[in-house]
Amino acid sequence: MTPCAHWLAGIAIVAASSLASAAPLPIPDPGYGGNDDGIARIAVSGVPADGGEAARAIVQADGRLVLIGTTRKAQPEQPRSEYQTVLARLEADGRLDTRFGPNHDGLVRTAYFGMAADVAQAADGKLVYAGHGSPSYAMLVGRLNADGSPDTGFFLGGRRLIAPSVLVDGATVGEITNLVPLSDGKVLVLGSAAILDTPARGFACALRLSADGTTDSSFGDAGRTCLAPAPPSPPLSQAGAGLVLDDGRILIAGAAQHSGGSGWDMSVIRLGANGALDTGFGSAGNGWTFIGFDQGGAMIDFAQAIAVDREGRILVAGYFQGPFGDDIGIARLLPDGQPDPSFGFHGRVQVGIDLGGFNGERAHNIVALGDGRILVGATADGVLQLQRRAAVQVRRPARRALRRGRHLLPILARRRRRDDPHGSRADPCRRPHLHGRQRGGRHPNPLRLRRRAHHDAAVRQRLRALIPEPASKRILPRTRRPPSLPRTPRKHA
Repeated sequence: MTPCAHWLAGIAIVAASSLASAAPLPIPDPGYGGNDDGIARIAVSGVPADGGEAARAIVQADGRLVLIGTTRKAQPEQPRSEYQTVLARLEADGRLDTRFGPNHDGLVRTAYFGMAADVAQAADGKLVYAGHGSPSYAMLVGRLNADGSPDTGFFLGGRRLIAPSVLVDGATVGEITNLVPLSDGKVLVLGSAAILDTPARGFACALRLSADGTTDSSFGDAGRTCLAPAPPSPPLSQAGAGLVLDDGRILIAGAAQHSGGSGWDMSVIRLGANGALDTGFGSAGNGWTFIGFDQGGAMIDFAQAIAVDREGRILVAGYFQGPFGDDIGIARLLPDGQPDPSFGFHGRVQVGIDLGGFNGERAHNIVALGDGRILVGATADGVLQLQRRAAVQVRRPARRALRRGRHLLPILARRRRRDDPHGSRADPCRRPHLHGRQRGGRHPNPLRLRRRAHHDAAVRQRLRALIPEPASKRILPRTRRPPSLPRTPRKHA
């Protein structure tokens, strides 16, 4: 492939190989990608150098890698009509598969403009993909043949646009979280929908499509199931990830506000194969399980990944808000939805990478390994501010979100704030103060404050040795005129 300055993915694809020595450290495979550095770069013509990002990737049964991502022709603040969902397929060596796509370049550019959401492979080898986020907040589900051509047997020309009102009557905003192809050719669509009235309401949803792309009316309520905890009012829930168990039951992880909770807590819902709520799941026997990391106030605990291990235990990973930003939260539930007391503290584990300052640490994937260990994929960033006499300020640039838009929860928070301008309800999206009392009346953990103070002091000391004081701010010694030289009288005009 001829080098080009336009990229689909802002993140590199790395193939890891183990060293032959005793050190089990992975290294990039120089034979992957064709550039001798173990990185496969995907170029898309007509797209700026920073105009693309990957959303999801899967490995097909034949070992080839399929990526779905979003490209844009304009700047991020421009209308979403310039966004396009693109799929790419790579060979096992990291090169684009020229047998894929209408132009035989390994790329499929969809006719729909929006943000990429998910891609999955069906049992017959076809690819099912999804996107959302158009100006009308419509959602897209499409199906491709093995060579990347549209499957004309799926709805209209191989794709279907789904309005948010298909999920919830009156909904104006919707997004897709996961696609799960079923063995009979049907497709399970998991996502969220929101009604932005006063007050705003949000729901976690499941929609099942028939093999031809039409709504399967035998599932749930006319093909759909959308849920939120009954109290409080208004109902607020959002899906973050989901999967289908071997027996056909459905697990949906995300976040919800519920009676007795603290802001938004992590939530897990279990549905039957027919879309009905499974009342044998959860501590209250209502099909719901809530996981709160108890940071106080109206902070957000959100589950973005879910998996099941060999013993049927449910693994959930995401993030929770604390006094210094977001930390990674991991939980393990028993098959009936009860917290696993043998895992961490009451079934929960908190992971703080602590890059300094205000953190943004979030888990996006979780995998149960065969030996019982758990592998979590996450991102982390931090913002560190230092002040000196010269007003030197050092910042670690914040990570640009690569995951597709989590826009429902911020929209609901903003809507609730407009509904309550006097502040009687806490805003779950406003970040807490770094010092003093938290929202909700709780003080930050003093041990954590002490550890962070030592960390920041050490960083400041290292930076003082690296950053010179500006010349304009240096205090120079005052020089005196030698006494042997008389002062020169000033001349007047």
